[in-house]
Order: sequence, then structure tokens, then C-alpha cells
Amino acid sequence: MGPEAKIEAALIKAVIKAGGLTRKLNGTGYRHFPDRLVVLPGITAFIEVKARGKRPTSAQRHLHALLRLLDAHVYVLSNTDDIPDLMQQLGVGRGERK
Repeated sequence: MGPEAKIEAALIKAVIKAGGLTRKLNGTGYRHFPDRLVVLPGITAFIEVKARGKRPTSAQRHLHALLRLLDAHVYVLSNTDDIPDLMQQLGVGRGERK
């Protein structure tokens, strides 16, 4: 299992533990789309998973910016240690959401 796959597996586990749903986005017809859709009570977010130290490509950053202009929540995750912070940003553990 590669580094991105390990991060993605840990993200899936955290989302399920929080009572959420996550699906892999294959991007058919939409190159550079974020890797994962995460749905939790009260929030839906797109997650781009990158290996540690890697950054989204310029085309990915452009699409992320477009999604944000449309009021979408877009996050880049490149380290399993950042998952608790991400989950908190998504409202998990603050009482607003499960």
C-alpha cells in the first residue's frame, strides 16, 4: 500500500467512526477532481489526498479554487497526523456534529 493509500485508509476509518460517509471520486470526465467526497451531518467536503510533502498540481489547485468559489469545502490531506485536525474542521468533536 502506497503512502497516499495509507492516508486515504486512515481518513475512511475516521469518517466512518464519526458516523459519516465517504466515497472515492473517479473523476470520469473531470480531470483533477479531488480524490474523496466526505459527507458528515451538516457538511459535505472534497478531500485531495497527497503523499507527505507533495502538493496539488496547478490544475488541481485551480479546480479547488473554483469549487471554493461555489462555496464547496475543499481540503488537502498529506499526513495521517492531520486527520484529527481535519475532522475538527469538519465539525466532528465540537458538539455541532456527531
